[in-house]
Amino acid sequence: MSSLRSLEEAIAWLESVGVDDRPVPVRLHDLETETQGELGAPRMTIAFIRWLTARHNDIHETTVSVDCPACSSRSVAYCLTCGGRGTYDVVRRRFRYPMWRALTALSRKPPIKPGWPSPRIIIAQLYIASWRIDRAHGIANAATPISIDDYRMIALWAINDLHSRYAIGPVPRRVEMSESQSIAEAALDTAEPAATMSSATTARTAMGHGASQPGRRPSIPSIPTPSIGGVSS
Repeated sequence: MSSLRSLEEAIAWLESVGVDDRPVPVRLHDLETETQGELGAPRMTIAFIRWLTARHNDIHETTVSVDCPACSSRSVAYCLTCGGRGTYDVVRRRFRYPMWRALTALSRKPPIKPGWPSPRIIIAQLYIASWRIDRAHGIANAATPISIDDYRMIALWAINDLHSRYAIGPVPRRVEMSESQSIAEAALDTAEPAATMSSATTARTAMGHGASQPGRRPSIPSIPTPSIGGVSS
């Protein structure tokens, strides 16, 4: 994505796409029969269950029409790929909640200067202020004194950062992984290097000092022979 050059352009883009692409369903429960209500709470709707179990990186498949690269204007009628239509349908994987995913990634970004609002807080302040930069600056200035020029600068920086993370698809290849792979990757990202080194050092110590040196056999501990009649061999 190209960068947004002015703050007015950035706010206009943010207002057009919105910051909430996961609206709450209108109907939360289904009450089919009176007996169901007497036995307990009514059954939740499928839309409400999907909303409760959603994740920011959920992916869905959609069918889109693309131009056929195999045919030309003279041979379009004989193209075996599109059947002479010039386009054909393909199934693409896309993020179901692209803005939620982008905001989740943006929440890990620290402020550009200590004491200033972080990018996530700036987006929230603009949303509360109905996308009015002067009102958003008033909210920020009440918590931490900051000039309007500095606030305009970091607001443009925050929206551009969000803009670069916002992707409606197709899904990059690196994201296409199973749930167990995603959990393992997240664990590696959050692991502390010092803790990893400490664990490795502890493991090497438990295995024996000589085991970590190449070309050297690990020392075998001697096993004491049980004594017979008070005399040990």
